[in-house]
Amino acid sequence: IRAMISTSSIPRWKGLLVASLLLALYLGVGVFDHDIWAPTEPAVAGVVWNMFQNGDWAIPRIHEFPYLEKPPLNYWISTLFCHIVGRLDAGWIRLPSALYGLLCLFWTTWVLKSRIRLETSLVLLPLLATSGFFYELFHRAGSDALATAFGFACWTVFLRTLSPNPPEPRKTFALDVLFSILLAASFYAKNFSTCFVVLPPVLLFLLAKRQFRRAFHIGLLVSAFSILLILPWALALHEKGGWDYLRVVFVDNTLGRFLDLGDQRTMEILNDAYVVEKNKSLFFYAESLASFMLPWIFFYFVAIASLFRRGGKQDDFRLFLKISLVSVPLVLTLSSSRSVFYAAPILLILFLIAGEFLSEWLDTRRPLHRWERWLLQLNTLFVSLALAVAPLALALYFHRLPMALWSIPFVLVLAWLFRTHRFHPAAFSFGFLNFSAIAMILLLACAYPALNEMKSFRFFFEDIQTELDGREIAAVFCDDRRLPVLTYYLHRRMPLIQEQDIRRAARSHRPLGLILPPDLYEKHLPDLQPLNPTVIQTKRGKEDAFVFVGLTPAITYNYK
Repeated sequence: IRAMISTSSIPRWKGLLVASLLLALYLGVGVFDHDIWAPTEPAVAGVVWNMFQNGDWAIPRIHEFPYLEKPPLNYWISTLFCHIVGRLDAGWIRLPSALYGLLCLFWTTWVLKSRIRLETSLVLLPLLATSGFFYELFHRAGSDALATAFGFACWTVFLRTLSPNPPEPRKTFALDVLFSILLAASFYAKNFSTCFVVLPPVLLFLLAKRQFRRAFHIGLLVSAFSILLILPWALALHEKGGWDYLRVVFVDNTLGRFLDLGDQRTMEILNDAYVVEKNKSLFFYAESLASFMLPWIFFYFVAIASLFRRGGKQDDFRLFLKISLVSVPLVLTLSSSRSVFYAAPILLILFLIAGEFLSEWLDTRRPLHRWERWLLQLNTLFVSLALAVAPLALALYFHRLPMALWSIPFVLVLAWLFRTHRFHPAAFSFGFLNFSAIAMILLLACAYPALNEMKSFRFFFEDIQTELDGREIAAVFCDDRRLPVLTYYLHRRMPLIQEQDIRRAARSHRPLGLILPPDLYEKHLPDLQPLNPTVIQTKRGKEDAFVFVGLTPAITYNYK
């Protein structure tokens, strides 16, 4: 950012504009404007609550149960942020992910700094920042964002050795050591998933270049640093839970994720490693690449075609991009568990391909083929229509008609851009992409609070607050999306009962409040309804998560 606003070759206001938009887009909206949302954030909030309240940082827990699906680094960072401000808050739990996103954008431009002009990077940054999947990934709490950031960091370090002026052997070795340390440390984000994505294209590239010794050294370094870095937590796991905890981490959530071994869970509680994300198409990751490219999908098609264009620029940097783009989906297909987030580090490869194309087009002025111009114009039209229609669609969806008025200035600005800059590709691209970022900020600023009215768990706990005084509270054990929010919003642990104990709890002659999933409430309604209970199921936020059933000792019921 400092380079953007101090370089004399471009107007300073351009650098200030792009820097301001990035900060507003990644920190101003989508972080502090909504509560905990499913599917990933409840588990993070539940673990962070335990670490924040009880100080047990070694073993992630939800309620009192060990939650060993992911290692603890992401939870540690979110807990640290909450300790800094002195309270648990959804925004502070989510903030690290947004910061990872900004770091990933910085690393992308840092890799490209010797390959594209600074003015072109000011066109590239808003294009990357407004990529839908990338933005959504880095605006929700979860280990996926941290694992992706590790992937970006590892490839960034390796790609610095492929610069036009390669470093001397000693510096190359130092960068390989740093690469290996980062890759080994990525275990603490999401087990070995980052290593499974990042390492194969690196080794394939080195083998293709006949750098066998370097490939061997990297493999050895990654193995050695992995043992050194993982060993302390492995010892802590063994101390807290013995071999059962070690099996859950290093067998269930490693082999169980990547190999189809059937359901062989060693711990039934909060452990779905053998069943989650299974039975997906072999072409799942090839199809996922299209979702990574939205809304600039036609632009990326042109950029990828340019990368493989016969007669185009060829060097080690572009060779690595080709190998990675092909090998990552193929290698991930070997895994029996297929999640779109496993492939998220490939976003760096797509971003670098985009930068290479923009450099060819805007820096070297390569004439575009007719089909390339047609696809770029189609993408521009697609995004323009989306920006023009989005305010109206949001107004109708959320029943807030004033939001529709945003369509008028959006259309006017788009018309002005087309009229004044359509024959100047660099000026039009800069204006159009930065205007897209501005429009995205405005739309999200309206959409997030409105979506929170539909997705938040908080309203249920506000509605039952008056019924909690003087009652014992118990809940039925449920999944890792609902169980964590009980402790997070009620600020305490509570007894958990099994489904078969609901009838016995209802017969107890004491003030009792049961928090049940709606399906269990309907199932046990014949047992509960004769007691004339106080039933609360919120009409705000996430309505289908919980039902509160308040029982009083004054009412008895004779069961047959």
